[in-house]
Amino acid sequence: MISNLSLHKNIVMGFMLFAAHPPKTHPVTGEWYTAGKESKITIAPCGDKFCGKITWLKNPATATKESGIGTQIIKDFEIVDDMTLEKGKIHDLRNDKWYNGRLKVGSDGKLEVRGWLGLPALGKSIYWTRAN
Repeated sequence: MISNLSLHKNIVMGFMLFAAHPPKTHPVTGEWYTAGKESKITIAPCGDKFCGKITWLKNPATATKESGIGTQIIKDFEIVDDMTLEKGKIHDLRNDKWYNGRLKVGSDGKLEVRGWLGLPALGKSIYWTRAN
């Protein structure tokens, strides 16, 4: 009887953990080539949000400690709709600044990466292609 009670408690605890942190899938997740295919960024869930790290470099000899494989350049994004993540930050390695951002998969399958300070209308977009 004690073993049945223990098993029941484990099942309930497992369900509660799953319900608290359900796995996420979203069209933004996966591997993306940056413009010019100079690097590959992998976007994945991190906790209850989404993050992205450099996972491949065309020319790793040019990387610095702050721009090498494993460097996080996308953090704290949240799902807004079926194709968009927002409320996160994008790191521009050229000037070492973090910008407000939006990640949106377009109808053409490209990822719009938009960063801004202040208003989104004053920002800049670049487009990444999915790495297969």
